[in-house]
Amino acid sequence: MKQLYLALFLLSSSSLSAQVYEDAEDGSTQRWIISDNKPAKASIKNISLNDNKVIKLSGKRTKNEYMLGGINSENGWNDLDNDSLKWDMKFSEYFAIYIPIETENGIRYLIYTAKNKSTGLRGKYIHIGLGKKLKNGEMHTIKRNIQEDLQRFDRSNELIGINGFIVRGSGEIDNVETSASSESNNNIANNTNLILQSFSANNIKSTQAEIRILGQNIASYQVEYGENENLGLFSEKVEGITQNNASQILFTSLNDLKAKQQYFFKVQLFDSENQQILSETKTFTTKEAVQDNAINLSLTSSTIQNITAKTVKLGFQFNEPIKSFQIKYGTTENLDKETRKKENIQVQSLSESIASLQPNTKYFYQVLASDNTNNNFVSPLQEFTTQNANVEEVNDPTFRIESLIIFTIDSLEAQTIATLYGAETAELQYSEEATFQNVLTAESLLTNRGLKQSLFSKLTGLKANTKYFYRVRAVNDEQKEIFSETKTFTSRK
Repeated sequence: MKQLYLALFLLSSSSLSAQVYEDAEDGSTQRWIISDNKPAKASIKNISLNDNKVIKLSGKRTKNEYMLGGINSENGWNDLDNDSLKWDMKFSEYFAIYIPIETENGIRYLIYTAKNKSTGLRGKYIHIGLGKKLKNGEMHTIKRNIQEDLQRFDRSNELIGINGFIVRGSGEIDNVETSASSESNNNIANNTNLILQSFSANNIKSTQAEIRILGQNIASYQVEYGENENLGLFSEKVEGITQNNASQILFTSLNDLKAKQQYFFKVQLFDSENQQILSETKTFTTKEAVQDNAINLSLTSSTIQNITAKTVKLGFQFNEPIKSFQIKYGTTENLDKETRKKENIQVQSLSESIASLQPNTKYFYQVLASDNTNNNFVSPLQEFTTQNANVEEVNDPTFRIESLIIFTIDSLEAQTIATLYGAETAELQYSEEATFQNVLTAESLLTNRGLKQSLFSKLTGLKANTKYFYRVRAVNDEQKEIFSETKTFTSRK
């Protein structure tokens, strides 16, 4: 028997046509907030410009921040139906425009600046240069396909929704709106509001696959599949689905499949009036059969690679490749929070970062993983303690640590070089402990070449054949502090 399950999520959504979030014509600024008012006296005004209303943002360069919408689906637009963004802008100085988006791998920020080059993905930030001409004091219309910009640097990721529009810099903004980049390609039935937005095969195993459907006004649906283009096999038809003009995510599980076999499939949707949509045909291939002589999955090492007041980066090594991974954590042993589950990853070692933590707080965590033979692993409880809240996170692309490398290692000394931007002071810290409880500071020299800076450091007094953790600490002219990723080296014997 083909087993089938349904998970239905009703998500707030806007129309598939262009969604206008700001055109300034009503004379209001109420849709905006000043999200960073340090230094004070930043302002948002609605003014007339060339017989048109625009939003004027005024502050101290990129130090002030202004937000339209929000950062996540709870406080932002939660625009699930559109994948393109357009806006008008007039700037005479450097700016950074952040677009917070929800993706299958968590929140990402697309950062558009007046640079000629794009530096791509760094953590959850994707930097895209739009060119220096955009700060020439003239009005420009910018159109971006958010899905394409995401996958240009984060290829395996998928856009779920657009949540907001954040600006650092002083200038004028108008006509902020989203739209579907290819509305004509959407599967929309005639004389009905029935819509198929996308469908795909996920969580593919040797004998099972999950079909994911995203659409609107779906009352019932069915999946047809088979080993060739003639298909011929059907899932059970699911009926009686609740509709309220919101987006729906539906899941169907196909079981009793053959291992290592290509399957063809398509979906058929029906609305309450029995109008229907039949999709195009797609394919997926099941995995090899599970081996009976699988070894037991175990965690061979667990390390704290970096820790701050609000974030921690944990590293793990397993005795064999894993296909799924997740961390559960919390301030008590109940572990009331969890990271997004990673699936079909096929790695033996990996790192996981956890953000939005409380400063100076002990956390408990537990690792959950499975391998290709469906062995499950649950680690014992482990713990870490975040640092004191003496630093403030900085998401300004003009103030960052770009790279850190070590180029000389001896038994007693080592030398490093780092590349930075926007630092007033900088130093290299090192310690025998990943938590930097007993931190040492290297002899360092900070040099400037235009905006680019280099930090040369010499680590002395090392112990022979000893593992060290090292990182760069930088402070800008606002006394905001950032740290580089923590790295390691072992001194020579």
